[in-house]
Amino acid sequence: MSTLGGDLAQLREQLGTGVIQRACTAIISYMSGLRTHFATAQGERSVSAVGGR
Repeated sequence: MSTLGGDLAQLREQLGTGVIQRACTAIISYMSGLRTHFATAQGERSVSAVGGR
Protein backbone atom coordinates (compact mmCIF):
# COMPACT_ATOMS: atom_id res chain seq x y z
CA MET A 1 0.00 0.00 0.00
CA SER A 2 1.43 3.38 -0.98
CA THR A 3 1.63 6.38 1.30
CA LEU A 4 0.60 9.93 0.57
CA GLY A 5 4.22 11.04 0.84
CA GLY A 6 5.29 8.38 -1.66
CA ASP A 7 2.48 9.32 -4.03
CA LEU A 8 3.43 13.00 -3.86
CA ALA A 9 7.08 12.21 -4.48
CA GLN A 10 6.11 10.21 -7.55
CA LEU A 11 3.85 13.05 -8.74
CA ARG A 12 6.74 15.54 -8.41
CA GLU A 13 8.98 13.16 -10.36
CA GLN A 14 6.44 12.79 -13.17
CA LEU A 15 5.86 16.54 -13.29
CA GLY A 16 9.61 16.98 -13.68
CA THR A 17 9.74 14.70 -16.71
CA GLY A 18 6.79 16.39 -18.45
CA VAL A 19 4.73 13.18 -18.71
CA ILE A 20 1.68 14.64 -16.97
CA GLN A 21 1.77 17.86 -18.99
CA ARG A 22 1.92 15.92 -22.26
CA ALA A 23 -0.93 13.66 -21.18
CA CYS A 24 -3.10 16.63 -20.20
CA THR A 25 -2.36 18.39 -23.47
CA ALA A 26 -3.34 15.25 -25.40
CA ILE A 27 -6.59 14.85 -23.43
CA ILE A 28 -7.56 18.50 -23.92
CA SER A 29 -6.78 18.28 -27.63
CA TYR A 30 -8.88 15.12 -27.97
CA MET A 31 -11.81 16.68 -26.08
CA SER A 32 -11.61 19.79 -28.23
CA GLY A 33 -11.72 17.63 -31.35
CA LEU A 34 -14.78 15.81 -30.03
CA ARG A 35 -16.52 19.10 -29.35
CA THR A 36 -15.77 20.31 -32.86
CA HIS A 37 -16.98 17.03 -34.35
CA PHE A 38 -20.28 17.07 -32.47
CA ALA A 39 -20.84 20.78 -33.04
CA THR A 40 -20.46 20.18 -36.77
CA ALA A 41 -22.54 16.99 -36.84
CA GLN A 42 -25.28 17.97 -34.38
CA GLY A 43 -25.21 21.74 -34.35
CA GLU A 44 -23.58 24.13 -31.94
CA ARG A 45 -26.58 24.24 -29.59
CA SER A 46 -26.33 20.51 -28.86
CA VAL A 47 -22.79 20.84 -27.51
CA SER A 48 -22.24 21.81 -23.89
CA ALA A 49 -20.10 24.74 -22.87
CA VAL A 50 -16.79 22.90 -23.10
CA GLY A 51 -14.21 25.52 -23.90
CA GLY A 52 -15.73 28.38 -21.93
CA ARG A 53 -18.50 29.48 -24.26
